[in-house]
Amino acid sequence: MRIIWLAIFALMLASCTNQQTLCFDHDLAEDTRVPVKVTFDWTDCPGAAPANMNLYLIPADGRHYLRVSFKGCDGGLLYVPKGHYAAVALNPDCDNVKIINPERYETFCITMRAANETSPSAKEADPTETVVCSAPGYLWTAWLNDLEITGEDITIKMQETFCRYSVEIKSLTNSNIVSSIKGVLYGNHRSLGFGGVTDEGQSAGLLFTMRKHAADSRFYGEFLTFGHCGLTRGDLPHSLALQYQLGDGTTRAARLDVTEQIHSQPLERCHIVIDTLQLPLSGGDPNISVEDWQTEYIDIPVNN
Repeated sequence: MRIIWLAIFALMLASCTNQQTLCFDHDLAEDTRVPVKVTFDWTDCPGAAPANMNLYLIPADGRHYLRVSFKGCDGGLLYVPKGHYAAVALNPDCDNVKIINPERYETFCITMRAANETSPSAKEADPTETVVCSAPGYLWTAWLNDLEITGEDITIKMQETFCRYSVEIKSLTNSNIVSSIKGVLYGNHRSLGFGGVTDEGQSAGLLFTMRKHAADSRFYGEFLTFGHCGLTRGDLPHSLALQYQLGDGTTRAARLDVTEQIHSQPLERCHIVIDTLQLPLSGGDPNISVEDWQTEYIDIPVNN
């Protein structure tokens, strides 16, 4: 009986081995994947060195999209079926952004996270109000609406997809009692799509902080954006909301119109200058992520 069981077991092993070999051969016969070397070209992005890269491949025939991750920023080898694809390349380590609707190229969207998603202390934003977002990090992208994969090597040219904005208060009265300043710049693009910037019917306020100059009463803050809405949706107003945290724990708040300064400067780099600012005597809310403060409006000269 023992000999019989050993013989049966040997037959089972042979059967499994053959079955695996047959299935493997069958898969190879049906597999249309080809090796493709992907190279990311950073010629137009001096200094860019993201830790990782993602490549989204969206088949033209409606099949499920593929996401391929590469360590480093140079690229690498992938195996993918031949055919026509739409493609989006980006660095996944960009702070405060998320990908939505990646199933189709026309709906693929990179959008900034609302401040209440990135800060546990932030209030829930009122959906009827402008969403306040945490400023994005460095983002580089490439958008290709027709990429044919045949087995040949592919080079993808990357582009900067961010703008650099800064705010400077040259003189703030009673600055010695101000411990910190938070700001929100309203009227910014929130999302990026295959056609460039897209707002999905909604602009965004960008949350940032300002630091005090060690030697005088100046304050300075800088942050990245996806650009502002005024260039594509008419001359929309842009306001700058400031919240002053005082040394005794109280706050003051003010809002300034900076539309002219923003619209008179290049989209890619904007520097907002406020020559002199009076510290409001009262008003404020300890949370800057919503728009329901008591505010004091102040007329300021425009510095182009």
